[in-house]
Amino acid sequence: MKIRLRSPRQLARTLLDLARRRPSDVADYLEQNPEEWEALAEALPGDAADVLEQLDEEDVVGLLRGLEASDAAEVLEEMSPELAVELIEELPVAQLAAALSEMPGDAAADLIGELDEDVQEDILAAMSDTAEERVRTLLAYPRDTAGGLMTTEIAKLPWGLTTGEAIERIRQLHDEWEDLSYVYVVDDDSRLVGVISFRDLVFRRPGSPLADVMVADPVAVTPDTD
Repeated sequence: MKIRLRSPRQLARTLLDLARRRPSDVADYLEQNPEEWEALAEALPGDAADVLEQLDEEDVVGLLRGLEASDAAEVLEEMSPELAVELIEELPVAQLAAALSEMPGDAAADLIGELDEDVQEDILAAMSDTAEERVRTLLAYPRDTAGGLMTTEIAKLPWGLTTGEAIERIRQLHDEWEDLSYVYVVDDDSRLVGVISFRDLVFRRPGSPLADVMVADPVAVTPDTD
């Protein structure tokens, strides 16, 4: 089978249409053209996940094994949780740990939480120290609590800053977290005292105190709240 397309988007659309009718042909094509598969997964992980969801599990596992850890992580995040859990049980522990280390803590915790405890421990022990600590923190909370649903990856800033200083801090945070919608303002003891949307922050005068423009005393719950 030959596919002559210029962009990952075109490739994704063609492969998805074909995978619905002839999944084995698509699996063979991707295995024989690893450069195209890697480019697709890196550029469009959501589309790559859509294609994989049409293929046999054995083929999907083989294709995921061929990806860099960061790309495999993004593709797994985009897949249905049920299928992602089935797949991670088939991946080598070292590769799986590397991929999960690249995921946001809450996403990794959701997947690991579905596995048997002994398997969880093997994977956690193989993850990076920072990722392991983040995931263990989240796994400590029952699934039906706020702690079981929360993420630890947020933009947290001290209330003594001006809006201009806050924006500069956020520029530095952007390299670590790309999806910043809200800024959480804390006092000297790291207790939540306010929140402001990133959009509202950008349109404030740079010299305005952050404490004057935030929404003070936002509604909050404890991690063990149902």
